Amino acid sequence: MNPESRTEFYQAHLDRVSRSFAFCIARLEQPLRDWVALSYLICRILDSIEDAPWESSVEQQQAFKEFDSWLQKLPSSDKTQQWCASFPEAIPQGERLLLQDTYQLFSDLHLVHPAPVRQVILQLAQDMSQGMQRFQSQTPRHRLQSLTEVNQYCFFVAGLVGEALTHLLELVCEDYKASPESLTDAHHFGLFLQKVNLLKDQSTDEKEGRFLVPDRHQVLQSVSENAKGAFRFIAHLPKNQKGFRLFCAWSLFLGLATLPLAQRAFLRGQQWKLPREKTLALISEVESLQTEPQELEPLFLSLASRAGLQVGGWNQLRPLRDSGNMAEVQSQPHWLLQIYRGSLKRTFLMRLGVLG
Repeated sequence: MNPESRTEFYQAHLDRVSRSFAFCIARLEQPLRDWVALSYLICRILDSIEDAPWESSVEQQQAFKEFDSWLQKLPSSDKTQQWCASFPEAIPQGERLLLQDTYQLFSDLHLVHPAPVRQVILQLAQDMSQGMQRFQSQTPRHRLQSLTEVNQYCFFVAGLVGEALTHLLELVCEDYKASPESLTDAHHFGLFLQKVNLLKDQSTDEKEGRFLVPDRHQVLQSVSENAKGAFRFIAHLPKNQKGFRLFCAWSLFLGLATLPLAQRAFLRGQQWKLPREKTLALISEVESLQTEPQELEPLFLSLASRAGLQVGGWNQLRPLRDSGNMAEVQSQPHWLLQIYRGSLKRTFLMRLGVLG
């Protein structure tokens, strides 16, 4: 497959499984566009394992196990087709088509992209898979019972994506080196987007037996801190990475615009998306501002206010918890630290609220 065909192959799958991210990813310059697309699609396969209506947890765990093994060694085409056939029939057609191309995606991961890129994607997928399996094994299943658990779940399914994006950016931008603070904000970016999805989809999820928002008011309040971190993340991206900055800014601002609509829809027991005309207008407005922080800040504050968020002082890091709480957490082993092998140390994980 030549580079142009590979890009088209990724884009076709993105268009089927996530139009919003497909649109944003298409704005990235190469090689980031292909690297981010492949990362997203491999994570989307993991989502299918997590969300499919398996007849038993044993079948799901076997699907996770085989996926994990392929991160280490490229499987045969026959093996991946057998694996795809084992999925329940009641999954969306776009996901089914993606699963059928599992062999091609893993071939690209192992054989096409550079070793540093492969390492970033492998660590992302490995940690995400282990985190998902941890939550799937909990009793009761499909139920988060505290804000800490919401933060932990979002950390694995979305925060890790923010960290991986940052490391991929480092590979194309030699003068950019991520700091612990910027990586923490990259996680806030991921947590923000995932919490918007949880709040937007709460009614549908609960009808299908997934209770991922234990206290809607509490989760919505926590989004303020994530939104501030997400804006800091974008504000400190390299100025010469215009496509990457726009890719991230579109995601953040569309999420902000979605929040008040999602809240009204939830109160009415409805499912409501941001209207197409408003989406296009916001996309155009963000692009016209050239994603400069001083130009974007008024729009950020306006949309955050409409969503009921408290985002004053977005450029300040959230203070650490008091020393007593820190000492208590530091003295105890934590399951999250046994799974997560990324760049953030315990102090910064505490800032994200995942070690409670």
